[in-house]
Amino acid sequence: MVTNVSEKQRFELTSGAIKWIALISMFCDHFSKVVLQTLIDAPGMQGAAGGLFQSDGFEALCLGLTYFGRLAFVLYIFLLIEGFFHTRNQWKYLCRIGIFVFLSEIPFDLAFRIRHLDPAAGKILEFGYQNVMVTLALGLLGMILCERIMKKSESDEMRAQTAVPVLVVMAVCVFAGWALKSDYNAAGVAAVFVGWLVQLYLPRMAGVSMRTARLMAVVGIVIPLLMLSEVEAIGFLALLPVAFYHGGKDRKSVASNHGGKACDTAAFYRVGKERNRGGLASGIQKWFFYAFYPGHLLLLAGIRHMIM
Repeated sequence: MVTNVSEKQRFELTSGAIKWIALISMFCDHFSKVVLQTLIDAPGMQGAAGGLFQSDGFEALCLGLTYFGRLAFVLYIFLLIEGFFHTRNQWKYLCRIGIFVFLSEIPFDLAFRIRHLDPAAGKILEFGYQNVMVTLALGLLGMILCERIMKKSESDEMRAQTAVPVLVVMAVCVFAGWALKSDYNAAGVAAVFVGWLVQLYLPRMAGVSMRTARLMAVVGIVIPLLMLSEVEAIGFLALLPVAFYHGGKDRKSVASNHGGKACDTAAFYRVGKERNRGGLASGIQKWFFYAFYPGHLLLLAGIRHMIM
């Protein structure tokens, strides 16, 4: 009996699985920077333990975890864009992220800005550099506003007229990322917009599948980050989990369900939303992924305090 290739089951990842990959990558990066680097720099480390922490192998471990951590931000941007397309209420989505902008700032400062703080004197907050939730919130706000503007364009002439306000919104959000000194700075906000635009327009303009569009979106996300450091090129490895991401029907299958007519990106994202509602993190699991960011920063800051 011959089995049709299209009927064969293939290995696929849900958005929840990709969130776990991003979460583990982020934790490894932060554990290296907050805890392991403290062990390397701690002046009181002596004897065998001190020699271990000063060894080339231990430093290589720290570097390896930091490199692995380069996947996290790329995957979180990818998931932000997917969430933007799939969520039933974009403003509530923004509000959830906004809540954790504020809840994460003190844990972020305690973990990464301790030299600018004085916890003993009650100073546990500073605004010289902001947590990554600010970057993601700016990107999401920009996508929401740009979509509202673009929805008003029904003809090619009107689309040309809305191009300027869309670019202005993006420029303001990117500038805000720079002015607020959010994590990954202006490049992080720009990465959100590039990934979103690639995923939005590539299927319509080039007729490619959504799987291909998502892969190209990851490439688009990484490119602005290269302005920060060439090490961010490791983020291209995020292509591996995204290649196996199951995020809805392919362009061809959706078009066939619409009488063979061309289907725009928003249409087959709506179909994907109905199909994947069960695969998206919900309830307790959803809030766990949000709360893990400030929670693990507090934990790592506490471990470092005990070491010091």
